[in-house]
Amino acid sequence: MKYIALSLSVLVFFSTGALAASYTDKQAASAFRKADRNKNGKLNPTEFKNYVKTMAALGSRDAKKALAFGSTGIRVGFRRADSNRDGWVTETELRRFK
Repeated sequence: MKYIALSLSVLVFFSTGALAASYTDKQAASAFRKADRNKNGKLNPTEFKNYVKTMAALGSRDAKKALAFGSTGIRVGFRRADSNRDGWVTETELRRFK
């Protein structure tokens, strides 16, 4: 039951906006490129976690909240951002998530 409540809290949090909402597109793109380790233009779950960490370091309150939820926050954020459900998050998906 505790897991369900946490998951619902995370879903409510992620329905309010994107991780990079308070940043310019240029800053979000730079964070994306930094996180995209293999330079394939998309983020896997590990790279997405690094993106969230970078955004938190830049001062994103949403990213800091996602990290506060731990792996559940990252997982839910990834699923919400991965709109086509292919297991990757692209810059386009992140802009739509915004």
